[in-house]
Amino acid sequence: MNSYTGFMWWDEETDGELIYPEHAKHPTAEEIMRSEMSNPNKSAARNRLSEPEFLDNLIDLNKKAKHTQFADYHGHGWAFRAVFRQDRKGNLLDHKGTVIPHAGNAELQAAMRFQQMPPKSASTRTACRST
Repeated sequence: MNSYTGFMWWDEETDGELIYPEHAKHPTAEEIMRSEMSNPNKSAARNRLSEPEFLDNLIDLNKKAKHTQFADYHGHGWAFRAVFRQDRKGNLLDHKGTVIPHAGNAELQAAMRFQQMPPKSASTRTACRST
């Protein structure tokens, strides 16, 4: 269902500097086991996705993200990110397929607000097409 709404599992790279700690973690066997109980992903023991307080506020990172927007954490141990249309070179594209130059955080957040807008009714879409 997440792919239908425009989200997919976080790839562990995009805006990773926001998820991984500044200094590498070297977890003990006990810390790895505790991490895997809440998040079966092996990398969670080394990043911040095994920290409940961090997960509670995951979407706060969206103000700092340069390449994606994170979805609200739902308690299952996985982080999801928004999927934006791109060409094969990684350039962001608008709904017409035109490259969006210099898309930054403000544009990504605007796209997220656009997604939350209610859909237009069928009669409104028909009226727009006929004009």
